[in-house]
Amino acid sequence: MPDSRGSYARLMAMCAVSALRIKNGAVLKERSVPNDLNPRLYFDETLQALPDNVNEFEEFESLQATGLACLTALHYSDGPLLHQILGLYHAVVAEQGFGDEKRWPRGLSEIDAEERRRLFWHMYRLEVHTSLVIGHVVRCPELQSSVAYPTIQDIDSMDPEDRSDSEWLSGWNFVTDLYRGIEHVIAQFKYRRASVNLDRRRLSTSFVLDYDPQKKILDPLAAAREDLPDRFKKAMPVSYNTRRNRCGYQTANIACTYQLLRMVTFSAYHTTTLYEACQTVLELIDEISNIPIEYLRAMGLAMLQELSGFGHILSSFINEGLSKSDYYHLRTVM
Repeated sequence: MPDSRGSYARLMAMCAVSALRIKNGAVLKERSVPNDLNPRLYFDETLQALPDNVNEFEEFESLQATGLACLTALHYSDGPLLHQILGLYHAVVAEQGFGDEKRWPRGLSEIDAEERRRLFWHMYRLEVHTSLVIGHVVRCPELQSSVAYPTIQDIDSMDPEDRSDSEWLSGWNFVTDLYRGIEHVIAQFKYRRASVNLDRRRLSTSFVLDYDPQKKILDPLAAAREDLPDRFKKAMPVSYNTRRNRCGYQTANIACTYQLLRMVTFSAYHTTTLYEACQTVLELIDEISNIPIEYLRAMGLAMLQELSGFGHILSSFINEGLSKSDYYHLRTVM
Protein backbone atom coordinates (compact mmCIF):
# COMPACT_ATOMS: atom_id res chain seq x y z
CA MET A 1 0.00 0.00 0.00
CA PRO A 2 1.16 3.58 -0.64
CA ASP A 3 2.90 5.07 2.37
CA SER A 4 2.90 8.72 1.29
CA ARG A 5 0.84 11.27 -0.60
CA GLY A 6 3.15 11.06 -3.60
CA SER A 7 3.07 7.28 -3.86
CA TYR A 8 -0.74 7.32 -3.49
CA ALA A 9 -1.03 9.90 -6.29
CA ARG A 10 1.20 7.78 -8.51
CA LEU A 11 -0.83 4.63 -7.82
CA MET A 12 -4.11 6.39 -8.62
CA ALA A 13 -2.58 7.89 -11.77
CA MET A 14 -1.47 4.43 -12.92
CA CYS A 15 -4.97 3.09 -12.28
CA ALA A 16 -6.57 6.02 -14.12
CA VAL A 17 -4.56 5.74 -17.33
CA SER A 18 -4.76 1.92 -17.29
CA ALA A 19 -8.52 1.87 -16.74
CA LEU A 20 -9.08 4.47 -19.45
CA ARG A 21 -6.99 2.55 -21.98
CA ILE A 22 -8.84 -0.66 -21.14
CA LYS A 23 -12.19 1.07 -21.51
CA ASN A 24 -11.14 2.58 -24.85
CA GLY A 25 -9.74 -0.72 -26.11
CA ALA A 26 -6.18 0.68 -26.37
CA VAL A 27 -4.59 -2.55 -25.16
CA LEU A 28 -2.61 -5.36 -26.78
CA LYS A 29 -5.12 -8.05 -25.94
CA GLU A 30 -8.83 -7.39 -26.05
CA ARG A 31 -10.68 -8.12 -22.86
CA SER A 32 -14.16 -7.76 -21.47
CA VAL A 33 -14.71 -4.41 -19.80
CA PRO A 34 -16.68 -4.37 -16.53
CA ASN A 35 -19.75 -2.15 -16.72
CA ASP A 36 -18.78 -0.38 -13.52
CA LEU A 37 -15.23 0.46 -14.64
CA ASN A 38 -14.88 4.18 -13.95
CA PRO A 39 -11.49 5.66 -14.92
CA ARG A 40 -12.66 9.10 -13.86
CA LEU A 41 -12.87 7.94 -10.25
CA TYR A 42 -9.13 7.18 -10.22
CA PHE A 43 -8.33 10.33 -12.17
CA ASP A 44 -10.19 12.55 -9.71
CA GLU A 45 -8.31 10.87 -6.87
CA THR A 46 -5.05 11.58 -8.69
CA LEU A 47 -5.83 15.27 -9.09
CA GLN A 48 -6.86 15.53 -5.44
CA ALA A 49 -3.61 13.88 -4.31
CA LEU A 50 -1.32 16.11 -6.39
CA PRO A 51 0.27 19.00 -4.46
CA ASP A 52 -1.27 22.42 -5.07
CA ASN A 53 1.98 24.29 -4.58
CA VAL A 54 5.22 23.81 -6.51
CA ASN A 55 7.19 23.92 -3.26
CA GLU A 56 5.21 20.92 -1.98
CA PHE A 57 6.63 18.60 -4.68
CA GLU A 58 9.11 17.00 -2.31
CA GLU A 59 8.50 13.45 -3.51
CA PHE A 60 9.56 12.30 -6.97
CA GLU A 61 6.46 10.10 -7.04
CA SER A 62 4.33 13.26 -7.21
CA LEU A 63 6.12 14.33 -10.39
CA GLN A 64 5.62 10.86 -11.86
CA ALA A 65 1.92 11.11 -11.03
CA THR A 66 1.79 14.50 -12.75
CA GLY A 67 3.24 12.98 -15.91
CA LEU A 68 0.67 10.18 -15.90
CA ALA A 69 -2.10 12.71 -15.25
CA CYS A 70 -1.00 14.62 -18.37
CA LEU A 71 -1.28 11.42 -20.38
CA THR A 72 -4.75 10.73 -18.98
CA ALA A 73 -5.95 14.25 -19.79
CA LEU A 74 -4.68 13.75 -23.34
CA HIS A 75 -6.65 10.51 -23.65
CA TYR A 76 -9.73 12.37 -22.40
CA SER A 77 -9.08 15.01 -25.11
CA ASP A 78 -9.35 17.63 -22.36
CA GLY A 79 -7.07 20.36 -23.71
CA PRO A 80 -7.52 22.93 -20.91
CA LEU A 81 -6.86 20.35 -18.20
CA LEU A 82 -3.88 19.01 -20.11
CA HIS A 83 -2.37 22.51 -20.29
CA GLN A 84 -3.06 23.04 -16.59
CA ILE A 85 -1.27 19.86 -15.53
CA LEU A 86 1.55 20.36 -18.03
CA GLY A 87 1.98 23.85 -16.63
CA LEU A 88 2.33 22.40 -13.15
CA TYR A 89 4.88 19.90 -14.42
CA HIS A 90 6.97 22.58 -16.12
CA ALA A 91 6.82 24.78 -13.02
CA VAL A 92 8.26 21.96 -10.92
CA VAL A 93 10.88 21.21 -13.60
CA ALA A 94 11.98 24.86 -13.55
CA GLU A 95 12.00 25.12 -9.75
CA GLN A 96 13.89 21.87 -9.17
CA GLY A 97 16.17 22.03 -12.22
CA PHE A 98 14.87 18.67 -13.38
CA GLY A 99 16.20 19.27 -16.89
CA ASP A 100 19.81 19.17 -15.67
CA GLU A 101 21.18 16.05 -14.01
CA LYS A 102 23.71 18.15 -12.09
CA ARG A 103 20.83 19.60 -10.09
CA TRP A 104 19.30 16.28 -9.14
CA PRO A 105 19.54 15.17 -5.50
CA ARG A 106 22.92 13.76 -4.57
CA GLY A 107 23.34 10.11 -3.80
CA LEU A 108 20.68 8.81 -6.18
CA SER A 109 20.91 5.11 -6.93
CA GLU A 110 21.20 3.95 -10.54
CA ILE A 111 17.53 2.98 -10.50
CA ASP A 112 16.48 6.38 -9.12
CA ALA A 113 18.44 8.16 -11.86
CA GLU A 114 17.01 5.81 -14.48
CA GLU A 115 13.44 6.56 -13.39
CA ARG A 116 14.11 10.29 -13.70
CA ARG A 117 15.60 9.90 -17.17
CA ARG A 118 12.65 7.87 -18.37
CA LEU A 119 10.18 10.40 -17.00
CA PHE A 120 12.06 13.37 -18.46
CA TRP A 121 12.21 11.98 -21.99
CA HIS A 122 8.67 10.63 -21.85
CA MET A 123 7.42 14.09 -20.94
CA TYR A 124 9.62 15.66 -23.60
CA ARG A 125 7.99 13.44 -26.23
CA LEU A 126 4.54 14.27 -24.89
CA GLU A 127 5.41 17.97 -25.07
CA VAL A 128 6.55 17.73 -28.70
CA HIS A 129 3.51 15.62 -29.58
CA THR A 130 1.04 18.10 -28.10
CA SER A 131 2.95 21.00 -29.66
CA LEU A 132 2.47 19.36 -33.04
CA VAL A 133 -1.18 18.43 -32.49
CA ILE A 134 -2.42 21.45 -30.50
CA GLY A 135 0.05 24.10 -31.64
CA HIS A 136 1.62 25.40 -28.41
CA VAL A 137 5.31 26.21 -28.00
CA VAL A 138 7.79 23.54 -26.90
CA ARG A 139 8.61 24.48 -23.31
CA CYS A 140 11.48 22.05 -22.77
CA PRO A 141 13.71 22.34 -25.86
CA GLU A 142 16.22 19.52 -26.01
CA LEU A 143 19.17 21.84 -26.64
CA GLN A 144 18.60 23.43 -23.23
CA SER A 145 18.37 20.08 -21.44
CA SER A 146 21.14 17.98 -19.97
CA VAL A 147 19.62 14.59 -19.24
CA ALA A 148 21.06 11.31 -20.51
CA TYR A 149 18.99 8.66 -22.23
CA PRO A 150 17.87 5.73 -20.05
CA THR A 151 20.13 2.69 -20.32
CA ILE A 152 19.18 0.12 -17.69
CA GLN A 153 17.39 -2.87 -19.15
CA ASP A 154 14.41 -4.45 -17.44
CA ILE A 155 15.51 -7.69 -15.80
CA ASP A 156 12.44 -9.88 -16.15
CA SER A 157 14.12 -12.86 -17.81
CA MET A 158 16.76 -15.18 -16.40
CA ASP A 159 18.09 -16.09 -19.87
CA PRO A 160 20.79 -13.60 -21.00
CA GLU A 161 20.31 -14.63 -24.66
CA ASP A 162 16.58 -13.98 -24.46
CA ARG A 163 17.25 -10.57 -22.91
CA SER A 164 19.56 -9.70 -25.82
CA ASP A 165 17.04 -10.74 -28.47
CA SER A 166 14.18 -8.86 -26.86
CA GLU A 167 15.87 -5.72 -25.56
CA TRP A 168 13.44 -2.88 -26.27
CA LEU A 169 14.90 0.25 -24.66
CA SER A 170 17.16 1.15 -27.60
CA GLY A 171 14.03 1.25 -29.77
CA TRP A 172 12.34 3.52 -27.25
CA ASN A 173 15.37 5.81 -27.28
CA PHE A 174 15.30 5.93 -31.09
CA VAL A 175 11.70 7.15 -30.96
CA THR A 176 13.01 9.94 -28.73
CA ASP A 177 15.58 10.74 -31.44
CA LEU A 178 12.72 11.06 -33.92
CA TYR A 179 10.82 13.43 -31.64
CA ARG A 180 13.95 15.53 -31.24
CA GLY A 181 14.04 15.83 -35.02
CA ILE A 182 10.36 16.78 -35.06
CA GLU A 183 10.98 19.47 -32.44
CA HIS A 184 13.54 21.23 -34.65
CA VAL A 185 11.29 20.98 -37.69
CA ILE A 186 8.39 22.48 -35.70
CA ALA A 187 10.59 25.44 -34.77
CA GLN A 188 11.47 25.97 -38.43
CA PHE A 189 7.84 25.61 -39.48
CA LYS A 190 6.65 28.24 -37.01
CA TYR A 191 9.47 30.63 -37.90
CA ARG A 192 8.68 30.39 -41.60
CA ARG A 193 4.94 30.80 -40.99
CA ALA A 194 5.28 33.72 -38.55
CA SER A 195 2.27 36.02 -38.94
CA VAL A 196 3.90 39.08 -37.35
CA ASN A 197 6.26 41.56 -38.98
CA LEU A 198 9.83 40.74 -37.95
CA ASP A 199 11.47 43.64 -39.80
CA ARG A 200 11.82 45.85 -36.70
CA ARG A 201 13.90 43.31 -34.84
CA ARG A 202 17.55 44.37 -34.73
CA LEU A 203 18.75 40.78 -34.45
CA SER A 204 17.72 38.49 -37.28
CA THR A 205 17.47 34.83 -36.38
CA SER A 206 17.33 33.67 -39.98
CA PHE A 207 20.61 31.86 -39.30
CA VAL A 208 18.57 29.08 -37.70
CA LEU A 209 17.30 28.27 -41.19
CA ASP A 210 20.79 27.92 -42.59
CA TYR A 211 20.91 24.15 -42.91
CA ASP A 212 19.47 21.42 -45.08
CA PRO A 213 16.97 19.35 -43.04
CA GLN A 214 17.37 16.44 -45.43
CA LYS A 215 21.11 16.22 -44.69
CA LYS A 216 21.05 17.23 -41.03
CA ILE A 217 17.88 15.53 -39.78
CA LEU A 218 16.31 13.04 -42.17
CA ASP A 219 19.43 11.38 -43.60
CA PRO A 220 21.12 10.69 -40.20
CA LEU A 221 17.90 9.29 -38.75
CA ALA A 222 17.26 7.18 -41.85
CA ALA A 223 20.75 5.71 -41.53
CA ALA A 224 20.25 5.13 -37.80
CA ARG A 225 16.95 3.40 -38.48
CA GLU A 226 18.60 1.15 -41.05
CA ASP A 227 21.17 0.15 -38.41
CA LEU A 228 18.53 -0.84 -35.86
CA PRO A 229 18.23 -4.53 -34.97
CA ASP A 230 15.73 -6.54 -37.00
CA ARG A 231 13.35 -6.69 -34.04
CA PHE A 232 12.66 -2.96 -34.62
CA LYS A 233 12.08 -3.37 -38.35
CA LYS A 234 9.42 -6.06 -38.36
CA ALA A 235 6.97 -6.54 -35.53
CA MET A 236 6.45 -10.13 -34.48
CA PRO A 237 2.91 -11.27 -33.63
CA VAL A 238 1.71 -10.54 -30.11
CA SER A 239 2.57 -13.40 -27.78
CA TYR A 240 2.89 -14.16 -24.09
CA ASN A 241 6.49 -12.91 -24.20
CA THR A 242 6.11 -9.45 -22.70
CA ARG A 243 9.60 -8.31 -23.67
CA ARG A 244 9.10 -9.18 -27.33
CA ASN A 245 5.73 -7.49 -27.29
CA ARG A 246 7.49 -4.34 -26.11
CA CYS A 247 9.81 -4.61 -29.11
CA GLY A 248 6.82 -4.96 -31.42
CA TYR A 249 5.25 -1.89 -29.88
CA GLN A 250 8.45 0.09 -30.47
CA THR A 251 8.50 -1.12 -34.08
CA ALA A 252 5.03 0.29 -34.68
CA ASN A 253 5.92 3.53 -32.93
CA ILE A 254 9.12 3.91 -34.95
CA ALA A 255 7.32 3.36 -38.26
CA CYS A 256 4.60 5.94 -37.57
CA THR A 257 6.88 8.55 -35.99
CA TYR A 258 9.54 8.30 -38.72
CA GLN A 259 7.03 8.86 -41.52
CA LEU A 260 5.46 11.67 -39.50
CA LEU A 261 8.86 13.37 -39.27
CA ARG A 262 9.22 13.11 -43.05
CA MET A 263 5.83 14.65 -43.70
CA VAL A 264 6.30 17.47 -41.20
CA THR A 265 9.68 18.27 -42.77
CA PHE A 266 8.16 18.36 -46.24
CA SER A 267 5.42 20.66 -45.00
CA ALA A 268 7.79 23.02 -43.18
CA TYR A 269 10.27 23.42 -45.99
CA HIS A 270 8.07 22.94 -49.06
CA THR A 271 10.74 20.57 -50.32
CA THR A 272 8.40 17.98 -51.75
CA THR A 273 6.03 17.48 -54.61
CA LEU A 274 2.54 16.08 -54.38
CA TYR A 275 3.85 12.79 -55.71
CA GLU A 276 6.53 12.58 -52.99
CA ALA A 277 4.04 13.44 -50.26
CA CYS A 278 1.62 10.80 -51.50
CA GLN A 279 4.48 8.32 -51.75
CA THR A 280 5.37 8.94 -48.11
CA VAL A 281 1.78 8.26 -47.07
CA LEU A 282 1.68 5.10 -49.17
CA GLU A 283 4.93 3.94 -47.55
CA LEU A 284 3.37 4.50 -44.14
CA ILE A 285 0.27 2.56 -45.16
CA ASP A 286 2.48 -0.26 -46.41
CA GLU A 287 4.45 -0.30 -43.15
CA ILE A 288 1.32 -0.19 -41.02
CA SER A 289 -0.27 -3.02 -42.99
CA ASN A 290 2.63 -5.25 -41.92
CA ILE A 291 2.24 -4.41 -38.23
CA PRO A 292 -0.10 -6.61 -36.17
CA ILE A 293 -3.26 -4.67 -35.41
CA GLU A 294 -2.83 -5.24 -31.67
CA TYR A 295 0.15 -2.87 -31.55
CA LEU A 296 -1.66 -0.16 -33.48
CA ARG A 297 -4.66 -0.49 -31.20
CA ALA A 298 -2.44 -0.22 -28.13
CA MET A 299 -0.90 3.03 -29.42
CA GLY A 300 -4.34 4.55 -29.03
CA LEU A 301 -5.29 8.20 -29.39
CA ALA A 302 -1.77 9.59 -29.74
CA MET A 303 -1.20 7.67 -32.96
CA LEU A 304 -4.57 8.73 -34.37
CA GLN A 305 -3.84 12.36 -33.58
CA GLU A 306 -0.50 12.24 -35.36
CA LEU A 307 -1.74 10.26 -38.35
CA SER A 308 -4.57 12.75 -38.83
CA GLY A 309 -1.83 15.23 -39.63
CA PHE A 310 -1.04 13.30 -42.80
CA GLY A 311 -4.48 14.07 -44.19
CA HIS A 312 -4.12 17.72 -43.21
CA ILE A 313 -0.76 18.01 -44.97
CA LEU A 314 -2.04 16.27 -48.10
CA SER A 315 -5.13 18.48 -48.18
CA SER A 316 -2.86 21.54 -48.33
CA PHE A 317 -2.03 20.58 -51.92
CA ILE A 318 -5.66 21.09 -52.94
CA ASN A 319 -5.17 24.87 -53.02
CA GLU A 320 -2.15 24.64 -55.30
CA GLY A 321 -3.94 24.24 -58.61
CA LEU A 322 -3.68 20.50 -59.20
CA SER A 323 -3.95 18.90 -62.59
CA LYS A 324 -6.76 16.45 -63.10
CA SER A 325 -4.41 13.46 -62.83
CA ASP A 326 -2.82 14.85 -59.65
CA TYR A 327 -6.24 15.45 -58.16
CA TYR A 328 -7.33 11.86 -58.76
CA HIS A 329 -4.01 10.58 -57.38
CA LEU A 330 -4.47 12.66 -54.23
CA ARG A 331 -8.07 11.53 -53.80
CA THR A 332 -7.05 7.89 -54.15
CA VAL A 333 -4.37 8.20 -51.46
CA MET A 334 -6.62 10.10 -49.04
